[in-house]
Amino acid sequence: MASNIKHISKRPLWKPIVGAILFTLSIICLVNAIKLFPGYLNGEDPGNMVVWGFFAFWCFGFGEEFSKSLDYEIDFKAKQYKVTRNYGLLRIGSWKELKNVDHVSVEKGRFKNFQFTLWNKKYKKMMVVKFSNKEDTLSKAKQVAIAMEVKLLDELTNPESSTWIEPSVLSKDD
Repeated sequence: MASNIKHISKRPLWKPIVGAILFTLSIICLVNAIKLFPGYLNGEDPGNMVVWGFFAFWCFGFGEEFSKSLDYEIDFKAKQYKVTRNYGLLRIGSWKELKNVDHVSVEKGRFKNFQFTLWNKKYKKMMVVKFSNKEDTLSKAKQVAIAMEVKLLDELTNPESSTWIEPSVLSKDD
C-alpha cells in the first residue's frame, strides 16, 4: 500500500484561457470604475462607477472559477492531507492534520461528477475529492479506507440503498 495518494485534476485547455480573458476584463472594468471615482467625489451620479464595479466583481469571480483546479494529496505516514488550489502557475495550499477520521463515503456529486468524502468523528466533512469517472472514485476511496482502516459508505454501486463496507472486506477485494 502506498504511503500517500495524490490526485491531480485534469481540465480542458479552454477553461484557463476563458479565465484569463475574464481576469483581464475585470481589470479593465476596475480601472474604469476607479477613473469615475473623482467625479463621484465632486457630486456626480455614481451610477456608471457602480456598474463598472459590478462587472469587475462579476468577471473576477467567474475568472477565478474558470482558472481554478484542485489537486489533492493524502500522506498516511504523517497523517496529513493537502488541498492545493491552482490558478495557472500560482499554487495555494497547506498541509492539515488528518485526525479522527470516522469513515469515507462515495457518492454522485453535482452535474456529472463523482466524489469521495472523508468524515471525522463529529460527522463533519474534512475533505471532498471530485472525479469525473465512477470507477476512479470508487478505487481511490477504497485505497484511502484500507490505508486508514476505516469503513466505506458506498452510495455509488446502488444509489437506492447505501452500504457500509468494513476495512477487512475491502482488503480482501483487492
